[in-house]
Amino acid sequence: MSYPQFFAESVLATANVFTAVLEPEESRHIKVRRIKPGERICVSTQDKRYEVSFVKLEGEVLVGSDVRILPEPERPHIALFQGVSKGERFDLVVRVATELGIPELYPLMSERCIVQFENQQKARTKQRRWEAIALSAAKQSGITRPMTVYAPIDLDTAIVAAQMYDLVVVAWEEAGEFSLRQAIEDAGPGASVALFIGPEGGFSFREIERLQAIGAKVITLGDTILRTETAGIVASALLSYELGGLGNRR
Repeated sequence: MSYPQFFAESVLATANVFTAVLEPEESRHIKVRRIKPGERICVSTQDKRYEVSFVKLEGEVLVGSDVRILPEPERPHIALFQGVSKGERFDLVVRVATELGIPELYPLMSERCIVQFENQQKARTKQRRWEAIALSAAKQSGITRPMTVYAPIDLDTAIVAAQMYDLVVVAWEEAGEFSLRQAIEDAGPGASVALFIGPEGGFSFREIERLQAIGAKVITLGDTILRTETAGIVASALLSYELGGLGNRR
């Protein structure tokens, strides 16, 4: 059974006593949902998920009882480096990628990005919006931890970050016939993958060469040209499935 889910900054828990410090927005969410004493809810932190019986809410402190620690589902370790697109297009990627269980998202400012941020403050404002979307999507889909959404980065920074992962995969419309399945066929259990998706105008040849220089495998997503948000969602879902997620058991 699926219970209402809330996220906590910190938790103190024993088998019978539970207290959690919530952010103000989460406290308001409990009030809006009109959670009643005795109702079962889920509370998640950065490393654990609990099922408890709600007792009361005192300010930002949630009190519960009858505590059960829920098992952490195993999900593939995928970092999506997604070219930033206009308005609701990128919002859609954030929401659906969270629902798919993608743990990390790097908004990528590449050569052909139409969107540009005038300063760091505007970029940070966007990041906060995307974090809020990820949090909302995590609650809706029962994800234990919201997806980590990093601040927008350029390709230089992305190349450095990508080398922390076991495998780098780039979807590109000029890739020929090399498929995603071929790209990850040698990936071992638990392998981490950095997945690159270009913006509306795609990646330039120069950008592809730079990614190939760090060992990136350039793949096709088929014969049709996908919009950037569609490509990000489709590639994330396919990669997750191939790595054992979305109900697949390798």
